[in-house]
Amino acid sequence: MFYFFLELLNFIYLKKIHLFLLFALYTWIVWGAKYYYSRKYKPYNNSYDASVSVVVPVLNEDLNVFDKCLNSIKIQNKAVELIVVIDGSSEDIKKIAHKYADKVLAYVWRGKRPCISDGYKQSNGDIIVMMDSDSIFNHETGISELIKPFQDISVGGVTTTQKIFNREGSIIRRIAGWMEDVRFTVGHPAQSVFGQVGCLPGRAIAIRKKYILPHMENFLNDYFMGEKCITGDDRALTSYLLKDGYKTVLQSSSLVYTDCPNNWLKFIKQQLRWSRSSQRETIRNIGWMVKNNKFLAFYFMTDILTPIFFLIVTIDLINSYFWGVNHFFGLSLYSGILIGSVGMLSSIGVRQSFTINYGIKDLYYLPIYCLFLTFIQTPIRLYGLITCYNQGWMTRKKVKL
Repeated sequence: MFYFFLELLNFIYLKKIHLFLLFALYTWIVWGAKYYYSRKYKPYNNSYDASVSVVVPVLNEDLNVFDKCLNSIKIQNKAVELIVVIDGSSEDIKKIAHKYADKVLAYVWRGKRPCISDGYKQSNGDIIVMMDSDSIFNHETGISELIKPFQDISVGGVTTTQKIFNREGSIIRRIAGWMEDVRFTVGHPAQSVFGQVGCLPGRAIAIRKKYILPHMENFLNDYFMGEKCITGDDRALTSYLLKDGYKTVLQSSSLVYTDCPNNWLKFIKQQLRWSRSSQRETIRNIGWMVKNNKFLAFYFMTDILTPIFFLIVTIDLINSYFWGVNHFFGLSLYSGILIGSVGMLSSIGVRQSFTINYGIKDLYYLPIYCLFLTFIQTPIRLYGLITCYNQGWMTRKKVKL
């Protein structure tokens, strides 16, 4: 921030403008717009009743987590039809599924999209709740809360608030938890104000069945740059609803806890897969978004532009220092790095302060979170953009039956 003010003074008095100054202003404007609209968000408070089917696709899940997932569904205060779609999992997974489910569909490596489609087609409810096999409702009213927005006939899909369970178990889990807090305190509430959450996260989403079934054939035969799409199922389903003119919203009063990878390689692979599918769908749908919802287009385009802008600024700063453009105002390299580090922590810390709701300990991890966003997540977003045609799941493995 100190370096930003130096550049600002340089611009005011010498009329010299630097890319870093523009990037800092851009970052705060983007965050400010998201934050402003997120404060306008309010959950639905009406009551609503409808028949509900819950579809849970599962592959190679932790047995304890899977058991808790299904149990959290069956103890809901609302009667639901539970359908488990097993894709090449072990006999132990099948035993747990039969323990709770009304219907169990079992396949050998069918793929997630076909499993979702079959679960939808086999369901009897007017509302279909799709849950990942590692998501757990935190309360027995989770589904009752989740379906409240469907009283509005124009609502096609709804998502819950989502948090990482055992958040303090490791640095990875803290980072993942922080990212989810940002997403569900700023990003999704801001989009929900417009009735257009751009991606209903597949960990737990509810969809009006009659609105989505006509799209199942396209969902199963979806191609991008000649490659069949097997990832990004939640973003694809959301896009179908939005293009048909239906609202997609957040119901923050419904909460699920979910898992995350416990080692860095799997976590990075997960983030890369999400980056590829998100940016692929943005590229495919940007024309529609610009025409129908300027804020949604702004939100997802900045998601692509920010890491590109950051890369350009980084190259410019390195070039300026080593080729003597006096970009560092006569400061030594070490002084520049120190000031830049303090500024980065201050800037990101201020923007994330409202998500630090787990105690003062979170502040100790702020430097690690900043380093992750800057030097790991940003390259992931860039690499994900240029390889968005790649459909590899990367974290799913076949099991021996």
